[in-house]
Amino acid sequence: MGTLYSHSPPNQIHAWAIFLGVSSSALAVIQYFPQLFKTYRLKLVGAISVPMMCIQSPGAVLMVLSWITYATAGIMQGSLLVMCLIWKTRQARLGIDDFGNPLGPDVSTVTVTGAEPDVSGEDGSNQNIHVTNERTPLLG
Repeated sequence: MGTLYSHSPPNQIHAWAIFLGVSSSALAVIQYFPQLFKTYRLKLVGAISVPMMCIQSPGAVLMVLSWITYATAGIMQGSLLVMCLIWKTRQARLGIDDFGNPLGPDVSTVTVTGAEPDVSGEDGSNQNIHVTNERTPLLG
């Protein structure tokens, strides 16, 4: 009595699995390299969530135990996390925020003009809305 399945997968399935693994690694490099390069070059954390990286990096290690193709993504995530933790400490020592702006009491304000208010002025014209004491490092 013959079996339907052999002990080794057919060549096409094996080739497809290799293609998927190599593609996954290549896409992980494409995904993480720009962020690693920018974070390393600027030596600023920016908008990267360090708590998210603390959760995601060990998760990648657990995936590697099952699927070795995730090793590239896990190494890159871990590298980014280490850089972020080192430069977060550096930023605190230098007194700058995640975007390189100085920390302190003299925070600049932003005025939003040209917005339509909920009600018009006494003469029926639109009034400008002014928003103050809003920290907006990306608009600086």
